[in-house]
This record gives sequence, C-alpha cells and structure tokens, in this order.
Amino acid sequence: MRASQTLPLLLALCAACADPAAEVDLGETTAAIGACPPLICGNSPHLGAYPFWELDETGTKASTNGLRILGATHGGVPQKIDVVDFKWLRQPGLGGPQPISGTVIKVGTPDASLTYELTVTSAPNLHYYEGGDDGTVIPAYWVSYVAVQNGRRRPPVDLCGKDEGSSLPRPVLVFQGDRYSAQTGAIVETGAAAGPWFNVACKDDALWKLALMRYVEAARTAVFDSGPDERTAALRSIRADYCGDGTPMTELGTAIDWMNDLGWLTKDSDGLPEAIWGPDGAVCLGETRIPDLEVPCAAELPPCEDLLDGWPALGSMLTLVPEGP
Repeated sequence: MRASQTLPLLLALCAACADPAAEVDLGETTAAIGACPPLICGNSPHLGAYPFWELDETGTKASTNGLRILGATHGGVPQKIDVVDFKWLRQPGLGGPQPISGTVIKVGTPDASLTYELTVTSAPNLHYYEGGDDGTVIPAYWVSYVAVQNGRRRPPVDLCGKDEGSSLPRPVLVFQGDRYSAQTGAIVETGAAAGPWFNVACKDDALWKLALMRYVEAARTAVFDSGPDERTAALRSIRADYCGDGTPMTELGTAIDWMNDLGWLTKDSDGLPEAIWGPDGAVCLGETRIPDLEVPCAAELPPCEDLLDGWPALGSMLTLVPEGP
C-alpha cells in the first residue's frame, strides 16, 4: 500500500498553547514543544490548544488531558452518546440508537470557564485500504466546534481544518475498542478492557491510517485479524517510530509503501526496504523515509537487505521507500 505521509516531524504553535481558547488552524499542531505527548503532536485534532484523540462516551471520566463529555442534545432533546465499532450514535431517553448527525456534544476542559460545543454531521462513507476492502462501509463525519468561555461564544471552527484542494472540512473517524499510550504509541487496552472510550481521528492522521489499514479492534474479523502487538507495530510504522520509544521521525509529504504479513496490504511499486516492524519498533533498518536521517538506535539494528526472504517471521509490517530522488 503506497501513501503519502502527512505526519509532521515537529510542529509547534506556542501562542495557541498559552491560550486554549485561541482561534487556530486546526490542521496544525497547537501544543508547545515538550508539552505535547509524542503520539499526539501533529497527529491528532485539537480543541483550541487541547489535543483531542479520545473521549469517554459516558462522560464519567476525563481524558488524560482533562476533556470530558458534559452532555449532548439533538433538537434540544438530551441524548446519550454511543460508539459501536465505527458508528457514532445518539440515544434519547426513550427509543433505540439513532444517527448522530445534527447532535451537539458539550465537552468540558480543565478550565471551568471554558467549554466546547461540537456539532456532528454525516460525511461521505469510506472503505478500507487495498485488500482490506471487503465492501464494508465505514461512516465518516464532519465536526465543527464553538469555544464558549465565560459566556462568550467564538465563531465555529472545523475540528480538522479544510480538506486539501476542497472547501469541505477534513472528515473524522471515530472507533471504539483500543486505547493508546500518548507517550509511547503502544496499545494499552483493547477489546472489552478499553471500556467506554472511543478514539477521534482526522483524515490522514496516524489513527485514521491505522483504522483504514484494519489495525484497530473495530476492523477486526476472522479474516482480517490483528492483536495488540500487530497494531502497535503498524502504528510505529506509520509514525516512523524506529526506536519504539514513541518518537516520530517522519514529515509531511513523504511517500511510503506498506506490506503486511497477512497479505491484505501489498507492494504497489518497486522500492527500497526501510524497515521490518514489530511492537518494539524497527527490527531492521534500511533506507529511511527521510534521507540521511540520524536514527538514535540505528547502530543496534541490522540492515534489512539480507532479511527480506521470510520477513514475516520477524515482524508484521514491512515499509519501502521510493528509489531515486
């Protein structure tokens, strides 16, 4: 599977971090260097300056950065929020689950004077990448928000910014069944252990790609099977986390080709081996996707060239980079 990477190596807009309600371009990272967890910097949507990648659908608990659902309404009627696999649903007091479109979700922050009101509408459906596409329809959404501070309402902002070459917002995926360490990028809970938490991913960010590659619990079937180790390896391959310490080493616009050990992601063109990936990062290292990149753990990794025969015995993912300039 070949794709152009859209994960920046390092971006920081410190002014937005100083003011969580500041109006910012939400297609960019808004957290200060050193203040933003490695998984999140450049890889997730933001509510103002708050990295925003997970919520407890019940509103019982706040996320690690203090965001919590305070309530939801549809047409002024209170609703409960429910995420089932990739479906984002609402449920009134009486009656069964209904489509989320048109629902307003109120999210609290660590600052009691600041809340965000998210409006969710339906976006065009999606399909899994390459051989993972078995015809399953994956719902997507557009999300905008209004910051409300001390009674003052700011203008609405698209959660993910505008889609490239379009006047439409970048769509959002939500999915339940996995939780991630924001510091290391590893899967820390999966299946029932993930409880009521769901993930929020903007088009082309790390978790979006992971989901459409079928490396999340919501995409798991008997044919397209993966466990925590395989999902962690896939996420590290997306983020170029060679050393397995949560540090991304990629940048915007970098072309990568993915192959997986079970065969639903395949090589699209000739390329040079970059790495075989396991849950602890790269198992071997060839040509890095950023030329002449200094990888701190490179001396500990054997070259990939002699390991390609039978590589699935070493890891669950292989990445290749284009030859030549």
